[in-house]
Amino acid sequence: MNKQEIEQLKYKISYTDPAYKMGLARKRTAEKCIAFIEEKEKIFTHLDVSTGRGELIDSMRARGIESIGTEIVTDLLVEGKVFFAWSNELPFEDNSFDLVTNLDAMEHYLPEQTEEIIEELCRVSKRFIYFAISNTPSFHKGNNLHINIKEYKDWETLLSNYGKVSWVFKNDNRISENFILEIHENY
Repeated sequence: MNKQEIEQLKYKISYTDPAYKMGLARKRTAEKCIAFIEEKEKIFTHLDVSTGRGELIDSMRARGIESIGTEIVTDLLVEGKVFFAWSNELPFEDNSFDLVTNLDAMEHYLPEQTEEIIEELCRVSKRFIYFAISNTPSFHKGNNLHINIKEYKDWETLLSNYGKVSWVFKNDNRISENFILEIHENY
């Protein structure tokens, strides 16, 4: 097994627990962050990368937004809704989505793939990417899930290489911080 496959197995195990899902606090904060983005531009299309159980997709669809997601846990794939894709190899055309979200996922990726993944998210986004990122350890079913931890200021600095970063609703929930990236026009 390569490193990616080892990480994939951790999530296959974690998602056997029905409680391993988006919590209410995360959902409330996500809704506020998306409203922040909609103050700047209407969202018609949305991609949720590393969507998990697809809770954000359901929320976006309920608002009339065309929304799909990607996931590497095959048990979570849903036809027409959640598609298999590694976050550094998204099967979509350039500039396909008004909004790309990546909630509580960056800290789960292999550190050596961080910039490659951010570049891929920028590639498929027309303008906005919303990240929620945790910088604390997380263990579930005996597995260390947060293998890519950085200080929040370091995440902000890294993301600013790709565009304008707004660090919004600081300390809004106990799990992670929220960064809205408005990607450079020339990206």
